[in-house]
Amino acid sequence: MQTAIDTKMRRHGRGEAGHALFVALVTLTLMTSLVTGFLVTSANEHTLATNSAASARALYVAEAGLERARKAINGGGTNDVAQLLSANRGGALSFGRNVTFGDGTYDVLVTNNTTALGTVPADPGGANTDTDNIVLVTSTGRVREATRVITAVLGRDPNLTLQFPGAITLPGVEAEVEFAGNALSVCGRDTASSLTTCPASAATDKYAIVTRTAAVSTVTSAISAPQRNNFRGAGPDPSVGGDDTTITSAAVTPFAAAVASAVPPANRKTVGCDRLAGKYPNVNWGSASAPGVFYLNGTCPGSSEFEISGNSTGYGVLVVDSAKLEIEGNFRWEGIIVVTGSQVGLELEGNGLVYGAVVINETVGGGSHSHLEVLELEGSVKIFYSNAPIRAAMNALAPFNLVAWSAP
Repeated sequence: MQTAIDTKMRRHGRGEAGHALFVALVTLTLMTSLVTGFLVTSANEHTLATNSAASARALYVAEAGLERARKAINGGGTNDVAQLLSANRGGALSFGRNVTFGDGTYDVLVTNNTTALGTVPADPGGANTDTDNIVLVTSTGRVREATRVITAVLGRDPNLTLQFPGAITLPGVEAEVEFAGNALSVCGRDTASSLTTCPASAATDKYAIVTRTAAVSTVTSAISAPQRNNFRGAGPDPSVGGDDTTITSAAVTPFAAAVASAVPPANRKTVGCDRLAGKYPNVNWGSASAPGVFYLNGTCPGSSEFEISGNSTGYGVLVVDSAKLEIEGNFRWEGIIVVTGSQVGLELEGNGLVYGAVVINETVGGGSHSHLEVLELEGSVKIFYSNAPIRAAMNALAPFNLVAWSAP
């Protein structure tokens, strides 16, 4: 009897032991699964956090590339938009590709807006020519495995932009001109500021002088036979063209008003009816590395006059509003000169050199002013159409700024 009981107890003990082992194994398995799941979750969360941080840093790196590109474009030189969009540059900026920034790199390309962007139409200039002062900048930032791309639209203030179809443009209601002597020269061919003669003809030539189509004969008849070869550019000599759309009198007036609002106070001059108050000998306005914006305002129509004389130099944008501008002596200007308003004109004599573009816009005509001509050139004056100084002047006046951007 005792043996049977012992045997039954031993069997019962072994059953309890097996049950305990089973429970222990199940518990161990569950704990292992929980620990493994926790470790996997922690690893995934760490990976996600790392990737999120890298993505955020990649966006910051892309933003740094965008800002550097904007500053480089506005600095002109080798990063001028015209050069960047040329076929041989392909939009690559001078600082290169895959630039290191912090723990990442950025890569920036500049392209033209060849397709419509919302309300902004496509640039008719195509891929290689910016005609609407709008460009696209694509900046790609990379940090570890993360990549972020910013596509930005950069543009100039449209009120501060003009297009120049010639070395000299006369879009206003008056186009009377006078040219004295045979030593002067007006060249519509893109001329480097290191040259003093008109270069060889090219497909991109502008006119020496552009005026309203109806006034072309007025300008042409003022050029004597010996002077004809002194006006070179698009078309036969003398290079005089009619253009009623590229730059209009109506566009110049708000341009001057916008300049008046944007110019630094130190670069603003005013003269009334006292002509002696408007004399400026031996001026040095701006520099090649830092072109300026200058606004000269007349408050006495028909009598206000500014005179620049002696050894004078200037770089940038010079706007003369409602006054006549007389320049004599050894004068050199690189950039844009605009004279606009009622009873205005430009008289340039001596050894004047202008590289860039000149606009004289008479808005009313007639009046009591003593001169009839809106333009008088005399002596060894030379006016060259020159892209580089024009672009440098426009960058100083109306730099490219951020219009819109996206970073999906």
